Amino acid sequence: MADLYTPAPVQQEFHICTANEILLGGAAGPGKSLALLMDPIQTQLIGEHQRWQRGEIVESAGWALHLRREFPRLEQTIERAHRLFRQFDSGARWEAANQRYTFSCGYKVQFGHVRTKNSWPLSEKQNPMIDSRLVWLFKSRHTGG
Repeated sequence: MADLYTPAPVQQEFHICTANEILLGGAAGPGKSLALLMDPIQTQLIGEHQRWQRGEIVESAGWALHLRREFPRLEQTIERAHRLFRQFDSGARWEAANQRYTFSCGYKVQFGHVRTKNSWPLSEKQNPMIDSRLVWLFKSRHTGG
């Protein structure tokens, strides 16, 4: 994983933070969007993939949702995911109709854009990751029952 993504210090702090909500601001360029894209990989998928490889689970129920306000910005994020996700797991499958990656272990990362606050009603299995074109990021660890 280190060859694929080496987080900068602020990104590493973002990944190890256990708070339910995190705001991260700054000008363009310090890696906020990349940190948000890679967070479910760093904090959830690696562990789920290892559990699946050891035979401890048949399929992961993990599901991350990456949201952007505008579709063109979302397309940039998806293009980056295409470059990165298959390097992590060559069996990762892109489902264009659902804008979703499903990894070999079953873990899912879905992408969407938000026009209104009710655009994406969340299921209890989804971990929402909201990325704005403004100067903030919101990371919420949603743990469903």
